[in-house]
Order: sequence, then structure tokens, then C-alpha cells
Amino acid sequence: ASLPPNVQQQQQQQQSGGQDTGAAPSSLEQPAALDTMLLQELSELKTRLDTLESLNTNYKQRSVLLEQECTSLKREREHLQHSLKSLQLELRMARMETEHATRSLEDKTASLKEMQLEIDLVTRASVSASVRAAQGESLVKSKLREEAELAQLRSQVQALQEWACASAEAKSLAMEHVRVLERQLSLYKQQHEDSTSNE
Repeated sequence: ASLPPNVQQQQQQQQSGGQDTGAAPSSLEQPAALDTMLLQELSELKTRLDTLESLNTNYKQRSVLLEQECTSLKREREHLQHSLKSLQLELRMARMETEHATRSLEDKTASLKEMQLEIDLVTRASVSASVRAAQGESLVKSKLREEAELAQLRSQVQALQEWACASAEAKSLAMEHVRVLERQLSLYKQQHEDSTSNE
């Protein structure tokens, strides 16, 4: 086996030094110097091996930490993706609810207009009936035969007034329902705007 370069260099120096002085080194000094140099080289190699092992351990630890961080980041990304899907679903549901509330409000508004038209018709009919009743009262003084017609007109007026009162109460309830729907629509729109701004 070949000797390390520093050992070969040491032997060459010893040989050149022996030739210059003319005195040959003893057979016991050469193996002792060689052993010392080999032990020193072995110690250096061991030190380097320990250093490399320490670096390898550190690299392994860093690799484990990086794998853990990668796993944590992957889980966090999956959680964020799941949260994003949930928010998108909630946004779609909010939009559907808003559209439904808008359609319901439009239907209620149309019904309220129809009811108002009916109330106006009943009011005009009531006024007309009242006028007719007044005319009938003026004629009954001179014509007793018209008493039956007058009584009938009065009953019609009373029925129409009761129906007008009932219609007015229904209108009031419908208006209250419309106000509730408007508040709900405003709340849905506000939630929708908040969800859109959070995105």
C-alpha cells in the first residue's frame, strides 16, 4: 500500500539528510517516526469523520424540520381551500336568498297595488251608495212606497263600509309585511356586500 504524501515527503527528507551528512538513520527511528505520522493522520481523519457525521446529523435534522413544515403548509393550504369553498357556497346561498326575497317583495307589491285598486273601487261605491241613500231619505218623506228600497240601500252601505274597513285592515297588514320584507332584503344585501368585501 502507498504511504500518504506527507509520510513519503518525510522519508525523502530523512534520506536526503542522511546522504548529506553521510550518516545512515537507525532502523528503529524510521518505523517510530512512521507510526507517529500515521497516528497523526489517523487522528486527523477521525476528526474529519466526526465533523462530517455531525454535519450529516444536522442536515438530517433540518430535513426532518423541512418535511414537517412542508406537511404543515400543505394542511394549511387544504384548510384554506376548504374554507374558500365554504365561503363561495355561502355566497351563492346568500345570492339565492336575496333573489328570492326580491321576487317575494315584487309579488307582495303587486298584490298591494291590486288591493289598493279594490279599496278605491269600494270607497267610490260606498260614496255613491251614501249619496243614493241620502237621496232615498229625501224621497221617503213624500213616498212611503220607497221605504223598502231605502232600507235595502242602507244595508248595502253598511255592508260596503264593513268590507272597506276589512280591506283597510288587510292593507295595513300587507304594508307591515312589505316593511318586514324590505328590512330582510336590506339585511341580505348588507350580508352580501360584507361577503363580497371579505373576498
